[in-house]
Amino acid sequence: MRQPNKLLYRFANGTFVFSVLSLAGVCALRTVPQLAGLETFAVTSGSMEPSIPRGSLIFVDPSRQTPVKGAVLTCRLGGDAQRTVTHRVYEVKEDGTFLLKGDANETPDLSVTENEDVIGTVVGKLPVAGTLQAAEWFKLPMILAMGVSGAVSAWGVPEHTGKGDEPR
Repeated sequence: MRQPNKLLYRFANGTFVFSVLSLAGVCALRTVPQLAGLETFAVTSGSMEPSIPRGSLIFVDPSRQTPVKGAVLTCRLGGDAQRTVTHRVYEVKEDGTFLLKGDANETPDLSVTENEDVIGTVVGKLPVAGTLQAAEWFKLPMILAMGVSGAVSAWGVPEHTGKGDEPR
């Protein structure tokens, strides 16, 4: 029969490793694209389904801002940097403005979009990962779990006196 201290140690160690790997994964989702010059956005609506499901993390290339019919762009809504939309270019007008339309929407967006509102072209997506990036609630529990797991792991480690009493 295993001793409770060893079971606690294994559980705490496993929890700590899982927490560290999960946090590393979330951090990688944010930093690796930035190193490649891409911006990331969490998709919070179903207007682009099925091509981009709700909850996806999209990768946007800011160097590709030219509106081309059929391209999927991320744009600021009305010049507001905090509000964005990711839709497909439906029509490019002669004056350079263009209309966007979500794949799941029946009609194009009501407002005309201008070139200065374009953030970039969507170059990739990762389903479900946007949910993690958008979830503020995810960050604090991960930090708390790491701290608690580290403390429990350190508490559960048997002392080593150097006299041949290493744990098995």
